[in-house]
Amino acid sequence: MTQLGNLYNENLLGIVIAGQQAPVDEDGFLITLRYDAEGYIKDDEALDGKAILKAIRDAEGTYNEERKRAGFPPIHAEGWKESPRYDKSGHELIWALLVSSPDDEANGDRAVNYSTRVLGRKGYVSINLVTDARLLATHKSAATTILAATSFAPGMRYEDFDSTTDAVAEYGLTGLSWAASASA
Repeated sequence: MTQLGNLYNENLLGIVIAGQQAPVDEDGFLITLRYDAEGYIKDDEALDGKAILKAIRDAEGTYNEERKRAGFPPIHAEGWKESPRYDKSGHELIWALLVSSPDDEANGDRAVNYSTRVLGRKGYVSINLVTDARLLATHKSAATTILAATSFAPGMRYEDFDSTTDAVAEYGLTGLSWAASASA
């Protein structure tokens, strides 16, 4: 993961890689799965895609400095391939961010990070698909298959939250979506 330019590798549960030299080759994809025990994330706010994209772009400088120190080119959030949305019944936050680097821009390529957060009682599972933007429709089914198979055990589900004993995260859905995208 570090060799591919990913600076955040804690809490990694697993990786799915497809393609001959995926995700480096143009037809491959990479899916990462993580669990973050950040506490219960309140889901009572409306999502503003424009404001979230602005926050992501505002954080690019700091993130790109870290990438530079690690020997990787900067990345830029081009915009949404799918604006953030929240499925309250499944407690799933989903978005797809179009990103580029100077190498991509020279070739006319763009990558997409299709991201899902499945909320639980004490944290969340993140499922992130990274692929060429033009192949999102082709590879999205791999991420949605993993999403459909992801759940929390009884007692750890989102609806099992106990306000008298459980920690609450310092941010809500908006903070979860922009912070995760700024570091992806």
